[in-house]
Amino acid sequence: MKKQFVIGLWVLVVIISSMQLATAQTQSGTTAKKATTSTPAPKKDAKKQVKAVKQEHKQDVKTKKAVVKKEVQEHKEAVKTEKKDVKAAKQDGKQEVKAAKEDVKKAKEEKKEAVKAEKKEVKKTTETKPEVKPTDEVDKSLKGPNGETVYIGPRGGKYYINKNGLKTYITPDDK
Repeated sequence: MKKQFVIGLWVLVVIISSMQLATAQTQSGTTAKKATTSTPAPKKDAKKQVKAVKQEHKQDVKTKKAVVKKEVQEHKEAVKTEKKDVKAAKQDGKQEVKAAKEDVKKAKEEKKEAVKAEKKEVKKTTETKPEVKPTDEVDKSLKGPNGETVYIGPRGGKYYINKNGLKTYITPDDK
């Protein structure tokens, strides 16, 4: 897109300069004709005048070309700096995205750590072994399946403490 713009600008400059050259030639031709027709000057004077006008025109064209060339160069430099700015902005955007991703990753890791810690705490609280209350009576007539002591609960239920430390109630069939 920018190359097309530069090319279009260059073509426009060439067309304008050629139009100015053509108008200058017609003007110099008409002034030379007027000079030859109005004054009966010798041919040498007319040729000198035409030559001077042509040189003047060449100088004008050269200066205009130099100005256009300078403008084109400035435009190219502006395009280069704009490209550099875009590239730098793109790089900054990539770095921001990378930093944001790292922040999200850290937050996820922290959340995982918190969940793990919470699970451990929950596991500790659920693994606490129930303690046999001293008020519970011992039923000496019964034993558990592996010879455990059998207790009588407050409402008359009979249980023993299994190897996991939990109460296991005895049904009347187990007796």
